[in-house]
Amino acid sequence: MSLGGRARREGDLRRALLRETQLMVIVGEPGRAGAPEAVAEACLRGGARLFELRRKKARKRDLYDLALRLRERTARYGALLIVNDEADIALASGADGVHVGEDDLPVAAARRVIGPDRLVGATAHAGEAAARAIAEGCDYLGVGTIFRSPTKPDLPARGLDPIREIVALSASVPAFAIGGIARTNLSEVLRTGIHGVAVASAIAEAEDPERETRLFLEAIAAAGAPRS
Repeated sequence: MSLGGRARREGDLRRALLRETQLMVIVGEPGRAGAPEAVAEACLRGGARLFELRRKKARKRDLYDLALRLRERTARYGALLIVNDEADIALASGADGVHVGEDDLPVAAARRVIGPDRLVGATAHAGEAAARAIAEGCDYLGVGTIFRSPTKPDLPARGLDPIREIVALSASVPAFAIGGIARTNLSEVLRTGIHGVAVASAIAEAEDPERETRLFLEAIAAAGAPRS
């Protein structure tokens, strides 16, 4: 197989796994269970197969080293690793893609950095931003902040209305709700028809992230959330 053919196959496999996965776990800061690598390892044992590395105030070298350690662990389980904001670190660490916010690189620019075979996710707070990101070729959307989030306390909670608006526009790419998602509000989020959820503190700050991951996956399966 040529290099180009191999890259296309890897891209297809990444996108297929993304569409099969309804739980994204966000890691980056130490949790009650230990360092980010320990939290990720526990979540992997619990069945998580999609992670985003988000550590806003880290030095680039430290973030790169952490990305390498997480990539080694996720690769062993056949899981996806996305790096928040830093397309160069995503590419250099061998991660599966990058997630860009509305104030970060545009989707098309991020794509030029990491290439066609890796994933580009985009934040969308409303339908206009979602439509623009989809038109530029994003692979998935992050929709939020839905509820008040302990990891982003300064951002307003937008509620479920943005999800409903974006779900109507995003049939071509999976969308993940983010912001204050917990098992107590999971069912109402999934009833909007969104593909899945992105969870930070509810799992990463749990005493037993492996158990919490299993409980989230069981709750998602019980809710019968649609797959894109």
